[in-house]
Amino acid sequence: MSHIVRWDPFREIRQMMGTGLIPTDWDMDEEYSFGLAVDVSEDDNNVYIEADLPGFDPDNTDITVTADQVTIKAERKEEVTEEDKKKNYLRRERRYGQVARTVALPCEVIGEDASAEFSDGKLTLTLPKAEEIRPKQVKVTAKKKDA
Repeated sequence: MSHIVRWDPFREIRQMMGTGLIPTDWDMDEEYSFGLAVDVSEDDNNVYIEADLPGFDPDNTDITVTADQVTIKAERKEEVTEEDKKKNYLRRERRYGQVARTVALPCEVIGEDASAEFSDGKLTLTLPKAEEIRPKQVKVTAKKKDA
């Protein structure tokens, strides 16, 4: 029996980069391990975006809304105390810095009426759809046939 195996032509290159066999001018670990995951959903009246921002402060989060896209920028600042400076770290995995993500919207929205909530590291945006995008109901009237 033969099996179909998905082939990734870049797998070996990524492995060699990870072992240091291929020198790079950029640190992939630092650049890409600090992503911003989002979910986008909609109903008849709104588009919703949920973004995971654990460890971020709402005061260090900026949201820009245009008619067809949303940009979320956040910064996690490292607060270093004198005690922290004396520590001999064996491993430091918590990341500090900026993260940004621009999300294309499925339709036009009214940016001025957008709202944002931030709770437990989760950002929830509610973006009202533009009036011309919202579904409209049309009442149907029937005419009687003359006999």
